[in-house]
Amino acid sequence: MHKHKIIALALLLLSCGSAAAHEFWIQPAQFRPDNGAALGVQLRVGDGFPGEPRPRDPNRLVRFVAISPDGTQDLPGIDGRDPAGLLRLKTVGVHVLAYESSASVIELEAEKFESYLKDEGLEAIIEQRATLGESAASAKEAFSRCAKSLICCERSNAAEVWKKPVGLKLELIPDADPYASTPGDKASFVLLADGKPVEGALVRGASSKAKPGEWQKARTDKDGRVTFTLAESGPWLLSSVRMERAAAGEDVQWKSTWASLTFEVPGPDTKGPAGQPVPAPVPVPATPKPAPSPQ
Repeated sequence: MHKHKIIALALLLLSCGSAAAHEFWIQPAQFRPDNGAALGVQLRVGDGFPGEPRPRDPNRLVRFVAISPDGTQDLPGIDGRDPAGLLRLKTVGVHVLAYESSASVIELEAEKFESYLKDEGLEAIIEQRATLGESAASAKEAFSRCAKSLICCERSNAAEVWKKPVGLKLELIPDADPYASTPGDKASFVLLADGKPVEGALVRGASSKAKPGEWQKARTDKDGRVTFTLAESGPWLLSSVRMERAAAGEDVQWKSTWASLTFEVPGPDTKGPAGQPVPAPVPVPATPKPAPSPQ
């Protein structure tokens, strides 16, 4: 098999293998970089921090951008490499990093599928499967990722891009700038699907200092809003999953969208690398040369 086809297949297997059971998020090398800094932007997968890095996969990447007060730019990177994106800061203020993937298909046996639905607060799908007589049947699902991260380059409220939707199929938006918060503050977030508030969705939130499995959980209200206590300084991860029945005639029964949001709550110990054991800033080549795309 051609070398690049082998690489592409390996990337696909990695992403599918971690599909239904793990979170997926953007992890910048620093959440509070200095103006002019160059940093790597990782895509990570896991049950929460610290997770494992995933290389840039051109077969799944739909959009990978940085939105600053000055506008939007694509995040370049080298296919098959980690970090998946490279960014050089040129503007002060809060920036939004956004990633969107194409859909991948996974099939799970009934017991595993129902267990994952319970974990993600998708009891309505369990009920729908029961109504359809599918509770004992395996499920074929097409899932896609919508990840966002907020980084703060010095203190500035210019443009306030953090509070504006970026057009992902599913996204979390803070009501207030997280970089103006302090440990112990309550913070509210709105979950939007195709630009509209989602009611009754489970949202999970955890800090990098939380023990594995220690997630705050809450469901969105009629306005799509949910509130968490940002108890600790350092990186935070919020996530939510939305699932719908696929249209008749499609090759899958279900379609899901996984949204995540990362940011940092400022504190005296959080200036610098984005928490341990997340690696320190990754050097950015001046002119990276992308590897040939898989054929």
